[in-house]
Amino acid sequence: MTPLDRLDQLPTGTWTMDPAHTTVRAAVRKLLIVDAPASLELVEGSIRVDDDGQVAEIVAVLDAASYESGNVQRDAWATGPACLDAERHPHLTFRSRDVRIDADRSVAIGTVAVRGVDHPIMIEVSDARVQGDTAAVRADLVLDRQAVGLGSYPSVLIARRIPISISVTARLANAAKPSEERSVSSVA
Repeated sequence: MTPLDRLDQLPTGTWTMDPAHTTVRAAVRKLLIVDAPASLELVEGSIRVDDDGQVAEIVAVLDAASYESGNVQRDAWATGPACLDAERHPHLTFRSRDVRIDADRSVAIGTVAVRGVDHPIMIEVSDARVQGDTAAVRADLVLDRQAVGLGSYPSVLIARRIPISISVTARLANAAKPSEERSVSSVA
C-alpha cells in the first residue's frame, strides 16, 4: 500500500469499513499502574469523500456488548448497567461533524454516542494508505470516561483518560479495479 500525504487524498466515493479487518483497542489503566487492554468490535462504518476531495463524513458503529478484556468479571461490569449498559444501549456511534486537514495532521471532529447521549470527541489520523479500492487508516483518540458518563469511580481506581487506537480497513464501494496504485502518505 502506498502512503497518503493527507486523508483528503482518498479517491472520491464511499469507503465501507470492513468489520473483519478493523480493530478498536483501549488500554484502561487501573490502580495508576496496570493497563487492562480491551477491544470492541465494529458493526459498520463508512468514510464518504465528496467529488471535491473533501472528507464529508465518517461514521463508525461499535457493538457495546463486544467489550472484551480477557477477564469475565471485568467484561460483565463494563457491558453492564454501571458502565456501557449494552442491553439498553447496544451501540457506541462516532459521527464526524468536520474533518480538519493541515500540513501536519488530519483530525476528525465529531460526536460519540455513549449510553444514548452524544459527546464531543476528536480523533487524530496517524496513518492512511491506499492501494486500488482498499484503504487502511490508523487513528487515535483519548476518551475522557467521566466526560462521556462512564462511571464516577476515582481516577486512582480507573484512569479518567483512556487511550484508544483504531485500525480500519475500508473498501471503495462499487469501484472499478484500477490498473495502478494511487499515491497517498503518512499523516501525523
